[in-house]
Amino acid sequence: MTDFVRVSHGIQLLGAILLHSFGIVTKGVKEVVPEAEYKKMCANSRLLLACYVAIFVWAIIAHSWVAGHVSVSPARLRNMAA
Repeated sequence: MTDFVRVSHGIQLLGAILLHSFGIVTKGVKEVVPEAEYKKMCANSRLLLACYVAIFVWAIIAHSWVAGHVSVSPARLRNMAA
């Protein structure tokens, strides 16, 4: 079932984001990202990790896991922009 919903891939991706946010460059990244872009990649990983943590904390404070899903849904973002 995890292969169907790609849970294992998501966990690996979050692990890579966590490593990159601490400045640890993974083997796969070394193959595709130029060395000059490592600092930008780490900064972007920190920003993305901060967003994930903020949504997680918000969901805990709101006592609802729906908060995380609603905050990033495309329909919600369209309504906020209008």
